[in-house]
Amino acid sequence: MQPAPSVVTAMPIPASAPSVAAPVIYTQTARAVPVLPVTPAVQYADHGRRFAAFLIDAVICVSVTLGFMVLIPRVPTGLGVLLLLLGLFWLFGYYAIAHGRSGQTPGKKMLKIKVVRRNGSKIGRGRAWWRAVAFILPPALLLIPFAGVPVGYLLYGWPLFHKQHRAFHDLLSDTCVIKA
Repeated sequence: MQPAPSVVTAMPIPASAPSVAAPVIYTQTARAVPVLPVTPAVQYADHGRRFAAFLIDAVICVSVTLGFMVLIPRVPTGLGVLLLLLGLFWLFGYYAIAHGRSGQTPGKKMLKIKVVRRNGSKIGRGRAWWRAVAFILPPALLLIPFAGVPVGYLLYGWPLFHKQHRAFHDLLSDTCVIKA
């Protein structure tokens, strides 16, 4: 992989600075990420596939989470809190680990779509965890009375208006969902 190109700029010397032989030069690394083109080989996943994959994954997540919830009333309070935290970690981890490894949850594998960075590379573990956290923001906003509800619904509907069908969590994590 080639290093990113550098941009070199010369800064003028202030009049109050001691005399020096040459101007000070600063370099910055350009960090532009190329965007995947829409070609016959690379196509963005449509709304229907994304939603169906979400439903499949939701059934898996809810069934495991219900297992945690069944155990919580039968254990002492301290252990119940621990099980609740494990359940939350399960919800984040389900998406983050699957997307970080292969870009696909079981629902996405069944529907032949996957999550990639905008340049087509794997998203990696850190970005996958950030994407999982950003995925929770719209439902969390729906819990806030008045202003949170319209903002939450706007963020849920975002992919309907985006030409690449990118959701709010895709925009925050610099990812997109493509046909695998």
